[in-house]
Amino acid sequence: MFGDRAPDPATAAQLRVRFHLDRALGLQYLLYMGDIFTGDFGTAFNEQLVTE
Repeated sequence: MFGDRAPDPATAAQLRVRFHLDRALGLQYLLYMGDIFTGDFGTAFNEQLVTE
């Protein structure tokens, strides 16, 4: 996503919240599975829907 560069701290914090990485591992899994069961497979790093 960022290549060899590290993101600035504000961007890294936003990504952690967006991808639920600020939550416990078990909750991350449940949120992910909930999205999968409702047909939401997420977006790729280029912001396109994975199903496209």
